[in-house]
This record gives sequence, structure tokens and C-alpha cells, in this order.
Amino acid sequence: MNILNEEKRTKKAVKRPQSKTLLYISLINLILLIVVLWFSVKQNTESNRVVASNDDIVKKVALKLAGNGVELESARWLEKYLEKNSLDDVEKVKIAFKLANIFFNRSNYEKALAWLYFGEHLNKDDQLKADLSKKIIATLENLKKFADARYALTKRTQLGNKAQDSNNSGSTDKGISSGDAVVAQIGNQKITKNEINRAISKLPDQIAKNFSTEQGRENFLRQYVAETVLFRKAVRQGMDDRPEFREKIKDLKRGLLLQEMIQKKMADFKPTPMDLKNFYEANKQSFGNKPFKEVQKEVSEKYSGQKLSEIYQALIIEAAQTEKVEFFPENVQVQSK
Repeated sequence: MNILNEEKRTKKAVKRPQSKTLLYISLINLILLIVVLWFSVKQNTESNRVVASNDDIVKKVALKLAGNGVELESARWLEKYLEKNSLDDVEKVKIAFKLANIFFNRSNYEKALAWLYFGEHLNKDDQLKADLSKKIIATLENLKKFADARYALTKRTQLGNKAQDSNNSGSTDKGISSGDAVVAQIGNQKITKNEINRAISKLPDQIAKNFSTEQGRENFLRQYVAETVLFRKAVRQGMDDRPEFREKIKDLKRGLLLQEMIQKKMADFKPTPMDLKNFYEANKQSFGNKPFKEVQKEVSEKYSGQKLSEIYQALIIEAAQTEKVEFFPENVQVQSK
């Protein structure tokens, strides 16, 4: 019996080390699992940071390409940027509108229309809604889908009228004075009799007299409406937003303002017969010593031209007194090759 008991104690002693070994192995495996999970989470976090960083890079590259006029490549990068699900709807609409403008300018109207419809579906901004609608109509026109363009334009006009009605408290024909009348209408734009009269009054007398009869005024009205239709289409096409057009407007504005300023100064200029006679006597040789009455018109023109030059120079001197003006003529010299 003692021998048997001894053997049992020996077996128990042998089993205890095995149990401890299994426990240690389980603990090691658990620690390894925790370490693996920790590295996995950390790697995913770093990966997300890299993806977010890459998104920013893609957008910056796209905008830089667009700024340098490399539009098609910019569109490719923008499309890649738009594929990311992390963007909100507002950002998606802005990018879609940017893409639509790029493809519109490249005459790829099918792709432009697709991006416009994509943006229109997601958009909730009223201002951008009007821009998208305007561009959709222009794109449909360029695709020769005139019925669709007319429907879109009518829908836009109806929405505009509803908004206007709510703002005007039910007033009708706002802006049309008593005694005036509507002579034509394009969409929701009313053309009035007074508007036509003003347009004719701005023409030179020789041309304006062609529109003095009833038939002549009707012809002018049709011409005026035709030009207005073309003007509205040009605006829908975004031609007034192009840099080269804005540059032309800037130059035109500069010239018109200068002309307006000079004309304002010249308004009080009324040469007297004595002024003209004195100018003639001082410059008789330049008029071929002809009698004054024979060259009076020429004298008046030259005298007015000289006064115009004097007024122009006086205006420059006056304006320069409030401006700090510096010249660097060496920078405009033609460089020798």
C-alpha cells in the first residue's frame, strides 16, 4: 500500500509542472495577440493619415494644374479626388461644377452635362442652384438639344417668378411706368416701348431716321429682340466670365471713363467768335493765309482740338498731385538679342 501511495504522489508531482507550462504558453500567446492587434490598429491609423494627406495633395495638384491652364490633366486629378468617400456633399458639388466647367470649355459637352446633373442632384445651395441651371441650359444648347434647353429654361423662369412673386407681394409688371407698354417678351424679360425709344435715341441721327416710321420701328424692334436673344445666350454660355472678355471690359471701361471725364470738362467750353478770330490770326500761315470766313470751320476744329489737348494735360497734372508717380524707363527698353 505504501508503494502504491508513493506512486500516486509521484504522478501528481509530475502533472503540476505540465499545468504551469500550459498556463505560461497561454499567457505568452495572449500577449502576442495583444501586441499584434495593437500594431494592426496603429498601422490602420497611420494608413488613414496617409490617405487623408494624399487626398490633400491630389486636390492641390489638381488646382495647380487648373491654374496653369492644364485643364484636362487637372480634371483627371479632380475626378480622382472626387472618388474619395470622405468628401461631404458641399465639396462634391463644388468639384463637380469645376469639372463641368473644364469639360464645357473643352467642348466635351456630354461629360460636362453628366457632372452638372451629378452636382444638381447633390446640391442644396440656392445660389449654386442658379449657376448649375444656367450651365445646364447652355450645355444643352451646345448639344443641339433645344427642346430640353427650352424646358430647363422655362422651369428656371417659373421658379424665378415664384420667388419674385413672394418678394413683390403680388405686384405685377414691376418697373413698367404708366403710359409705357410691353412690346416684346423673352422668357420672363419684358421689353418695353420706352426701352426701344431709348435705344433709338442713342443712335446717330442719320441712322435713327431710318426707324422713324411705323414699319421702321417694327424692324428695329425685331432686330433689338434678336440681339437680346443672342446676348442672353452668350451670358448662359459664360462668355462674360472668360478672362479675355473681362480684360476687354476693363480696357473699354478705362477708355470710357477717360472720355467721360474729358467731356465733362469740355461741356463748359464754348469758344467765342473773338477766340476763333485770335486763334486764326496767330496761326494764319497754317491755314494757307486764306480769308477767315473761308476757313472758319477748320479754325474752329483746330482750336477745339488744341483746347482738348490743354484740358487733357491739365487733368493729368491735377490727378498726379494726389498720386505718387514714379517712372522706371529702363525696364521698358527692348533687350538686344
